[in-house]
Amino acid sequence: MYLRASRLESMASQLAFREYFHGAIANSASSAIATTWRRHRRRKVARLEALSAAAVVVQTIYRSQRTQRWFRKYVASVRRSATSIQRMVRSRLARNHAKTHVAAMKKVVEEAKAAQWSQAALRVQVAWRKKKGRMSLHLRRRAQEAEAARRMTSAKRIQITQKVAARHAAAKRIQHKFRAYRATRLGKAMLATLKLSRRKRERRQAKQKIIAEYLVDSAAAREQEHALMIKVTSNHNAVQGEKDRKTAEAAAAKAERRRLALLAAETTVRHPPQTPLKNKTAGKKGKGEWVEAWDDATNRKYVYNTKTGESKWS
Repeated sequence: MYLRASRLESMASQLAFREYFHGAIANSASSAIATTWRRHRRRKVARLEALSAAAVVVQTIYRSQRTQRWFRKYVASVRRSATSIQRMVRSRLARNHAKTHVAAMKKVVEEAKAAQWSQAALRVQVAWRKKKGRMSLHLRRRAQEAEAARRMTSAKRIQITQKVAARHAAAKRIQHKFRAYRATRLGKAMLATLKLSRRKRERRQAKQKIIAEYLVDSAAAREQEHALMIKVTSNHNAVQGEKDRKTAEAAAAKAERRRLALLAAETTVRHPPQTPLKNKTAGKKGKGEWVEAWDDATNRKYVYNTKTGESKWS
């Protein structure tokens, strides 16, 4: 309606149009303002919801990446610790094995030298005993010495076996304790991760509950606003109808008064005016002199002929 009024050429027509359609123009303007405001509110709420959802997604991704980085660092540190422990144990075992092997080799060399010397001595002794006739005693002593040597070798082998078994048992015990420690640490880390995920789920559920409550309240507010707008519209229509009725009645009364005034003017005999407004000739070939006059009863001008006594409405 406002644009239609603006398209009129004359300012008087625009003022008359705006005065006559004042209610419709105000109604359309209020409707346009309300529509624009609701559109702005919807866009703002949608933008806030999108920003909130994006923030939740970014926080979730960031926290998951941080947890993954921490877990990878923890696994790498555990692996480095296990590798260092294994390296220390293996180096200790290798050193001990090397020492044992070197000692055994030295002993073998010494025994070989002693055996060589013993063989040389035995040969001399055998030759001497053969010569002296004491071979039986020599053979018996040799048998005793061989038995003693065999028992000594068996005892040494048993001791070495026991030492190796003890080292293996100690290594197994160390591995068992380390694996138990690593399992305990891993269990604690998994428990902490589970608690963290549970807290995240609880916070997410709380946020969803708050959003649901907000949506319910918003729906109730929108329903109340809609009911209020319906009530305001109905009141406005009633007021506008009353104004239109009064305007129509006033126009009808005005038309009736004008008709009655015209009828009274036509039936009333005009007298010569006391104060003529302007002398006016009908032309060069007129019948007489005409004078313009004013009628206070009808608030209109009329023309009176001073010679013939005729009167005409202008």
